[in-house]
Amino acid sequence: MTFHYMNAIELEIDEIKNVTDKCFGPLYEKDVYKKTYKTTLICKLKNKIIGYAMLINLKVDHDELLPYSFKYFNEAVYKNLFSLAVLPEYRNKGIAQKMLKIIHRQNKKKPIILYSRISNEIALHIYEKIGFVIIKTIHKYYKDPEEDAYLIMLK
Repeated sequence: MTFHYMNAIELEIDEIKNVTDKCFGPLYEKDVYKKTYKTTLICKLKNKIIGYAMLINLKVDHDELLPYSFKYFNEAVYKNLFSLAVLPEYRNKGIAQKMLKIIHRQNKKKPIILYSRISNEIALHIYEKIGFVIIKTIHKYYKDPEEDAYLIMLK
């Protein structure tokens, strides 16, 4: 199997949303994808999107993130890996790892921050392999079901 990695285009929004829905259920409204497709890396197999990594700029909401922030339209923001998904039938093939490496290479000058459920051991293992480190635990970050999150960074 040959996987192809590229930046998403607007025509692929529905397909990216479909990957999310199959992996997690309906999490985001279509507007989220419209706002983020330009910073979404996709993985394709035979012209079918089988995974994506969505990177966005988020406003700094914790003081400990200020050292990793940069100015964007006079606001302190940081790079956030907002969503990462690979269709279940294509997992364990190195796709998520490859997407994270590409995103890291494309954003070398700015750290990438993400939040992960503390129970998501598979994702945590992938993040650790790439070089992400846990900055802190945020209690009750997730609501449904309620769970703590790790705030994780890749420099």
